[in-house]
Amino acid sequence: MGGGVIGQGGEVPVWVIKVGDAQNKLVFSPNTVTAKPGEMVQFQFYSRNHSVASSTYEQPCVPVMQSNPQAATNSFWSGFMPTEAQGQLTYTIPVRDTNPVWFYCSQGMHCQGGMVGVINP
Repeated sequence: MGGGVIGQGGEVPVWVIKVGDAQNKLVFSPNTVTAKPGEMVQFQFYSRNHSVASSTYEQPCVPVMQSNPQAATNSFWSGFMPTEAQGQLTYTIPVRDTNPVWFYCSQGMHCQGGMVGVINP
């Protein structure tokens, strides 16, 4: 259940995080991933309309560009991904270092409902 690593034998490891699920729950699965620099994290979108955006630990439901403009060069936002498909829409980011990267779903009140996660806690 949840994500894992895809890619074997010389390929760049890609960590998979499900955004939402088939039961329409407001979850990232897994919501924590430990990845090395040079690896990738792929967000796979499930039913409903979700997004993934970078944030900070202190303000998990605020885009990092607003809460910490100095970190804007490492910020990301997938845009909204409305779908009824199961994991066909994806958004992939590179892991640049081992610093924590907090993320959340910016759709409506999804973040306030607990839809947050972290890469390299």
